[in-house]
This record gives sequence, C-alpha cells and structure tokens, in this order.
Amino acid sequence: MDSQAESLATLTRQLTGGISAELEIADLDDYTNTPFDDQTRQIDHVLSGFDSDIEVAKERNAQKDLKINELREKKLREVQQTMHSDEKLSIEGIKPLTKSEENKILADCWQTFGRERQSNWHCLTKEGRNFLHHLAYQPWVRDSRPCPAWVVTAAVSERPDLMDATDLKGRTPLTAAIAENNVRFCLAVFTQKTGKLEELGKYLRRECTIRESSNISDSELTCLHAALTPRHFSNQNGSHRAKILLNLISMAPREMFTVTDSHGRTPLHLALEFDCSSLPSQVNIVKMLLQRGPEALSIAKKLDSGRRISVYQYHEESRKKAEYRYKERQNELKEQEDKQIEERFRAPQQRSNTQGNSQISVPGKEPEMPKTRETDISGGSKKADTLPDRSTRPPRGPDLNRPLANVSSRRDSGSKFETYSLPEALPKTTNEIPAYAKRRELEEKEHRERQAASDEILHHLRLLCLRTQDPDKASQFLKKLEGNDDKVLWFDFGPRKKMSEPEFKKVFDHLGFESVLQYVAFPQIDVKTIEESGHTEGRTEWIPDPVVIFFDWLRHKKRGVKKIIRVIVDDFEDHEASHNSHSDEGIEQALDGFNVEILDWARPDICPSSLLKFGQSLREINLYWSGRNPVLRAWSEAEGLCKLRNLERIKIIKVHGTQSSRRTEENLHSFKQRLEKSWSQAWPAGMHRLPIIEIDASLPAHLGHALAHRRGLQRGAVQPSPFNSHNINPHRWMECMKRFSEEFRQIVGKLSNMKRPVDSIIPGPVVVALIDDGTDKDHSDLSFNRPFRGTSFEQYQQGSRYRGVSPWWHSSSGHGTLMARLIAGICPSAVIHIIKLRTFAAQDSEKLQIDTKSAIEAIKYATELGAQIISMSWTVKPPEEDDTSFRNALHSALTDPQGISMFCAASDQGKFADRTFPHAGNQGSFRIGGATATGKTLDTVGDKDKLDFVFPGHEVVIDHWYEDVDRKTLDEFDAHSGSSVATALAAGLAALIIECVRLGVVHTNENPEKQNDPDIAVTANDLALIRKSQALKQAMLSIGTDMNTGHKYLEVWRLFEAKTTRLNEHRRNADFLGQMETIAGLARHFLKR
Repeated sequence: MDSQAESLATLTRQLTGGISAELEIADLDDYTNTPFDDQTRQIDHVLSGFDSDIEVAKERNAQKDLKINELREKKLREVQQTMHSDEKLSIEGIKPLTKSEENKILADCWQTFGRERQSNWHCLTKEGRNFLHHLAYQPWVRDSRPCPAWVVTAAVSERPDLMDATDLKGRTPLTAAIAENNVRFCLAVFTQKTGKLEELGKYLRRECTIRESSNISDSELTCLHAALTPRHFSNQNGSHRAKILLNLISMAPREMFTVTDSHGRTPLHLALEFDCSSLPSQVNIVKMLLQRGPEALSIAKKLDSGRRISVYQYHEESRKKAEYRYKERQNELKEQEDKQIEERFRAPQQRSNTQGNSQISVPGKEPEMPKTRETDISGGSKKADTLPDRSTRPPRGPDLNRPLANVSSRRDSGSKFETYSLPEALPKTTNEIPAYAKRRELEEKEHRERQAASDEILHHLRLLCLRTQDPDKASQFLKKLEGNDDKVLWFDFGPRKKMSEPEFKKVFDHLGFESVLQYVAFPQIDVKTIEESGHTEGRTEWIPDPVVIFFDWLRHKKRGVKKIIRVIVDDFEDHEASHNSHSDEGIEQALDGFNVEILDWARPDICPSSLLKFGQSLREINLYWSGRNPVLRAWSEAEGLCKLRNLERIKIIKVHGTQSSRRTEENLHSFKQRLEKSWSQAWPAGMHRLPIIEIDASLPAHLGHALAHRRGLQRGAVQPSPFNSHNINPHRWMECMKRFSEEFRQIVGKLSNMKRPVDSIIPGPVVVALIDDGTDKDHSDLSFNRPFRGTSFEQYQQGSRYRGVSPWWHSSSGHGTLMARLIAGICPSAVIHIIKLRTFAAQDSEKLQIDTKSAIEAIKYATELGAQIISMSWTVKPPEEDDTSFRNALHSALTDPQGISMFCAASDQGKFADRTFPHAGNQGSFRIGGATATGKTLDTVGDKDKLDFVFPGHEVVIDHWYEDVDRKTLDEFDAHSGSSVATALAAGLAALIIECVRLGVVHTNENPEKQNDPDIAVTANDLALIRKSQALKQAMLSIGTDMNTGHKYLEVWRLFEAKTTRLNEHRRNADFLGQMETIAGLARHFLKR
C-alpha cells in the first residue's frame, strides 16, 4: 500500500513538474513581444502562443495516461510476486485507480499547468480573443487529438476574469462555446465547485449591460439566450444539453433573467416557445428559470399591434401557431403518403398494360384515347389526370391484397369493350409503403409529448401567477387573447345576508370558474330555514352545517373547481344574529380535496386533527386563539402542526382570553419551543424547514374580507324601505316605456325558446357596459333569467400582505343596482355587463367618490369587451395630474370601428360650466341631463345648452322597478340623483332601439319574401349602422321631441303607445308573426325607411 501511494506521488510530480520542461514545444518567453499584426511576418503570435499551450497540454495528458498504465503494471508485478507460480493475473484484473486518486492527479496537473502558463492568457488574437475564447472555438469533435478538457478547468480557475471579455463578434467565451456547439468546453466550465460557479456568475454580469450599445444578434445576446436558441446544441445528446442549461441557469446572475432581446424576449420567453418542447427537461428548465429569476414572470412582450402580453399568453400564442404548423405538416405528409400509395399501385398496372397481359373484355363504354403520365427524375410522378380521385382510389392496408383492387382498365382503339388487365405482380403490402406514414406517426408522438409538456408548463405558470400576483394582475396575466373569457379566478360571496340554498344557486349559477381559484371568501351566512325559503319539495331535513353546501357548489362538475389557493371565512359566533361557528366536521367536508394552500378560517381554536385531514398542502395558516393554553399544546404536540410538512408561516391571533399578559406571553413562548422540538423530531436533518411563527396578541382590525371590507360598507348599503309616493303623479314617459318593455320582453322570451334550423343565424343581443359601483344580482327586478356578466376594478387591502377584489355582484351604495334595474326595465333583452369602479368616501363627507384610475381601466375594458353601449351615470373632476390617459381611453372607445355609443351624466352642481369627466374628456359622447315629469330640465343641471338629451330624472317612480330605493339613497352617490337616473334611462332606450333593429334582422331572415324588397328588409348592415353614434342619435330624435325643451326631451308616447297597443292585440290573438312585424316596423322607422 505504501508502495502504491509513493508511486502516485511520483507520478503526480512528473505530470505537474518535471515533465513540464521536457514537453515545451518552443521557447515562447512572452509571446506578446511581437505584435500580432506585424505586416512583415503576418503572424498572430498570440494565437501561436495559445496553440503552443494546447500542445503542451496534449503532451502532458498523454504522458499522464502512460504513467497511469505504468503504475497499473507495477501493481500487477507486485501482486504477482505474492501469488503461487501456477496462478495467472492480467493487468485487466488489477483494480484501477480510484476516482479520488485520478482527480488528485488531474487537479495537481491542471493547477500547475495553469500557474505556469496563465500569465499571457489575457492577450488578444487578431479576432480579439483571449485564451478562453481560443478554447471555446476549438474544433474538439473534428480534432483527432483534441485538447484535454481539463485545460478549460485550469484556465477558468486561474483566470476567471477572462469570462467577461468579448471578442470582435461581441461574444464572451461561454457564449462563443454555445454558439459553436462546443459541449466539452461548457461541461468543463461546470465542473467547478459550487462556490466557484457562483463567482463565475458574477463575471457574466457584463453581458447584461454591454449589449445595449452593441449589434449582437438576439441569439447571442447573453449566454442564456444562446443556450436556449434551438439551433445551438441541436445535434447534441439530450442529457448533455439539459445539464448545460440547468448548470448555466444555476450560475447566471439574477440580472440576466430579465435581459430582453430586440423582440422583447427574456430567456424565459425562449424556453416557453412551444417548439422548444423538444428541449430535454423543458419543464424543469422553465421551473428553474422562474425560481432563479422570478422577476421575468412580470415582463410582458409587446406585440406589433402595441398590445402587451404576459409570458403565459406568450406560450399560449406560441402553442397556437405551432399547432397550426403541425396540422399543415400532417396534411402534407398525408398527401405524400396517399401519393406514394397511388404510385406503387400504378406501377404494376403500367407494366401489365405495355406487355399485353391477358385481357377480359367487358361491354360498356365508348373507346377513349389512352392517357400518359410524366415521371420526374427522382422516380416520383407529377400529378396527372390519370390518377384516380379519392372515391376510386384503392383502399390502403390489408385491402391491397384483394385481387380486384389491383386490376387496371383500358380500351383498345375501335373496340366497344373495356378491357381489364391483370398486373404482372401485385404491389407489396403496407410494410413497404409506410415511409411517410411512419414519419407522420413519429411526429404525432413528438407532438403529444410537446402538448403534455406545454400543459404542465401552463399549469405551473398559472399556479405561480395566482400565488404571487394581485387579483387584477392575475386576471390580465391569464386572460385569453381572443374571445370573451367569462371564467373568473376567485369567488367572493359579498356582504353578509340571509339566503337559502336555491336562492344562492339562482344568484350565482351564472358564474363560470377556472379549475384553480386564487381565493374563496365567505362572510357569516345566515341560511334560511325550509319554511323561510319556501323550498320544501324533496327536502326532508336541513343540512346541519350549511358551509358544506357552498363548497360542494364549487366542487360540482358544472363549475369544476379543483384547487383553491386561499380560503377566507368569517366564522366568529354572533349571538345577536344567531350565527354559530361551523363544526369541525363541516370544515373538513367543505375543504376536502381542494388542496388549500393558505387558510384564514376565522373560528377560534380550530382542531389540529381537522387540519391534518385536509391541510397537507397548507403553506400558510391563520390560527385564531381563544387564549386557552390546552389549545396551544394541541397545536404544538407531535400529532399537531408539525405533521403539515409544507407549512412556511403560522400566525397566531388572540381573539379572547382572561389570562394576564405575562401568562399569555409564557404560554406562547412555550408553544414555540414545543413546536420547534416536535418539528425537528418529525423532520430530522432539516428535511423541511421550521415555519415562521408570528404572534398577534390582540384582535386585528382585519379578519378577512367580511370584517375588514364588508362590514365597513354596511353604512352605505341599500336597505328595503316602504314606498312613499309623496302624492307624485307618475311620469307619463316611464309608464309608456314600462308597458312597451313588458310586451317586448315576452316577444324576446318566446323567440329564444323557439326551435329553429341549424343554419339559422341570430345576431347576439346588444351589450350594455354599466360602469358603476356594482350591482346586487339577487335583486328581484334582476333575478329573472337575464344574462349578466361582470368584472371589478375595486380592490381592498387586508393588512399589508394581501389584496382581494370586491365582487361586482354587490353594489356598495345601491346606486349601481338602481342603474341596472332602469336599463333592464327599458330594454329587457340587453346583456348588461357590470364593471365595478373603485369608490371611496371623501374626506369629511359620506358621499362616495370615484377613483379616476379605475374609471380609465373600466372604459378600456368595456372597449375590449365589444360593448355597443357604455353607461356612466357619474362624473368626476378633471384629473389633477395629466389627463391624457383618460382622454385616450375615451377616444379609443368612441372611435372603435364596431361602433360604441357612450352615455354620460351631466353634473348636477348647479348653473355652472360643466367641466367634469367623462364628457369633458371627449365631446363625442352623449351628455344626458335630468328632467321633471313635464320635460323641464332640472335646475341643478349645468350647461343646459350643451346637453344632447334630457330624460326623466326627478322623483321617478316605477312600482316594481325600484320601490325599495328612495331619494336619499340616490343623493348619497355624490349628488347625481337626477342626471344619473336620466343617463341610465337614455342608455336603456338606446339599447332598445338597437334590439328592435336586431329583431327586424331576425324577422327578415326568417321570411324570404321580405329579403328582396330593400324598403322592407332589415339587414345585418342596418344593424351595424344603427350601432354608430350618429345613426343612433337620429333614431332617437325620430321618436319625437318637445320643441319647448330645445328638442332634447323625447316624447316616447308619440311612437311607442300605438305600438304597445298593437303588440298587445297580437299577443292576445297568439299572432307571433304580427308581433315580429310590428317590431320590424319600428326598426324601419329608426332606419328612416
């Protein structure tokens, strides 16, 4: 053993020291003494010196291998001396050097080599390359005697500063190696120890800054961009490429992950290309990129249209394009496959026809001239008329063996008989045909693998987005680029109210959900008893814990919710409201299978055994503590929280308790100690890190949305109140439109229930975007089968760590609910899309104000939505800062090519100049003022001469539309009681006009005799025309106006009273065609036919 150790030491000294002088190729001294651009010699002395270093390394490497063999032979002789004479042993039987022994030899070798030769490695060749560059450009694969890889290790170890230098092509050594597909160089770099790799990563930072002023191509912008470019390493072993990529990602500086190329793509974007699904371990590469550089998740790519898309949308778009290319390729291969079969089928037939095989005469067709076919050089054939169409082609597969399938036909000139020739030999079976078929099957397999990788990547991006982004950003991040995506990412019940299960489903069944929800929030819900709800059929008993009902509703296959990131439930007992906390069993059943990650269930002393049943995915938990020490002990024992291995944060919130502060502190301190002990015992050797423990010894102001947000808004909520008419005569305007809309609603209802031909095309109903403070969807005037959709731009803050969205199906003041009821009352078939603004109470005032930024976002959203009408029954002061964004949003909406009409309320601040937005931001919108029952403009309306129309807006009363809303409620919305009501009625009337034209189109399409008469036919072009603001304004004026109001007050009874009477007669006579003709007549009136 001592002899072997001595031999190893001797060999090491020879390889690293003594041999060094013997293997010198030339006396280089300092090979930079002569400039490389010497015009007389034209010799690049730096390059020559680098080559000499490599030759020295090659010789030393060969000598090392020789000495290792000599050492093994020596070991053989030593072993043989101890053996009997009749025993034989070859050198192959000797145990080779251990890995550590070889590594020691190599380490001493390259360390000594590096120290001896490194002094001139910083010098530059004609191409501006240092020694590391020179190694990166080495043709390792083509060289019969390649440079040993340890030379790279030596150079990187001795001169890491060379890693950030760029040559004349702008490449660093690592980027050059990647671009030249130099796998050995890259692998050698990554053999450095972890600490050394991190140091090397610092030298790559220069790539993140020097690119701004350079002309580097996108594929070589940084080493990460280069490595993720498909053509680099495309022919290399998949495991090598994966190893290079993963190592490169682990060492790259954080700044590199957000560097964008000229197309706005980060390395993450390149990895997300669907075609890069061929990358080995693509899913792991994407995950590691996001782990090392999470900031890249928020970098949006700008499209040519100017729109910015998230990395999630980028991958979806990439997949869509790749799917299209794949289908095109599959069709091409299918055609080639069919053509190949046809060629193989035709070849024997042609040979039999020319060699005069036996013929069978069949009486039949007239003789025809034989046709020929051209053949190209490659042996394939051009498409000719002789090829049979698909209906006459022979079957593929086993059917090719059927004799008649291979019989060809021809005619002899002058014969009335068609002859059939039997070929010399039948074509081979499909075993010789599948060249294109096999290629198609292979591509299908690869495509399925790419799809599977893509699905996993999309799922990971979705989860990461929902975990880290605010709800509004998450919604934009995951939004479909095309079409209206009605699915929501969260569910918030809204404020506390009493509701039965059937009522709950009736209000919320219209919602569509994604399979993963960002959060679900419930307040204290008071469930009606069977007697209170009136739904007693089929029910024999009431479910003891109603919380299960609501989570089962989410779990149902119709909604398909599979996972919930965060759950927020207000579950404190409220004896005044007769609310009892939910049971442990109810909580377990409610959350089972949802893989909840963050739990904020505000019920004191939740049982740890319950947590273990549903909480294996929990990362964070808020535990509400009554102050009793036994509860702390249960949470901290061996069968408690320590069993939840994924926990990262625990927050203890003290909500009750009679103990002194000192005792409370002692109990909490002991809790921490016990949990640390039980955790270390459950997960030894640091398998799972101990979660962070936070203590809040007092009841916080934020106990979920229910306590922090909903209760705070109760002061402004609309409460049912007895109707008080104040002896006011109803508006004639309102009574007229109420009767007409009732008749119109029945027509629309019957039309939607009628069976029609499959190819029948019915234009979609008008879409009205109501921008307000939300709408109470459960209101009786809105609860019938009406299509409602919505979104919310009002967010709330819970503490400092979480933001939620106030649901659009809840109106903070009742104002938005009233506006929706008015629009729906005038036009019952309109699709009302609720867009909730952010509102806040003004200082020293209970009146609600509107956040300007949310108003801008709402207008943009309504434009992208494709709404035909935007109703904004509010005003805001001109933005104190730059109002360009507001003006641009208004301009984009009003110039939309599809046609958008915008109705804005006039300010009700008195006889002053009205400079309020949104109308002041663009004069193309309709400015609406309120009027009394006689049509007189309200005195509170400013700039009356600049109004487009005035509508009823003073003490307007409709028995069933808003009997539970009095004037006081309207006044609370920043003094818009008059004009805000008028604006909603104007928007409703405009929607009704468009709907009349739409039904006119339907009537024309279903009655062909009307389609050829231009004076009667109502066409799709007419529907597109009426959606334009100017055409809509003329249609409204055609109803009839009051001259005393400057032709601004529409006297609707002039047109609609007679039509209502006629519709009523047709309905009583069951004459649906007459009803539709009456509506079509209205459409022609609006179109001025």
